[in-house]
Amino acid sequence: MKNNVIRRFDQPVPRLIVKRKPKPKLLSMTEAARQLRTQTQNVSILIDAGYIQTLKLGSIGIPETEVDRFISDNLGRDLSDVLDEGRAKLAERRDG
Repeated sequence: MKNNVIRRFDQPVPRLIVKRKPKPKLLSMTEAARQLRTQTQNVSILIDAGYIQTLKLGSIGIPETEVDRFISDNLGRDLSDVLDEGRAKLAERRDG
């Protein structure tokens, strides 16, 4: 004999919860700079130096997960030399 369960209509129906990975959000350079608590120019330098990867769809987008990866990969490092070098290159281009 099968064990049949009879559900009463006045009882709540159990809900199935589906957990999905959140879709990565694309940040603008300004938003990424805000999350990193730095200037937009510094984010641009880090992109040019290859420290942060971007996606270009008309304008540059930086996946939020990429900002998280950058932080965890560079935690405890001093990137002042990278930023100084990048500023010098920008000044060369400008003075050209």
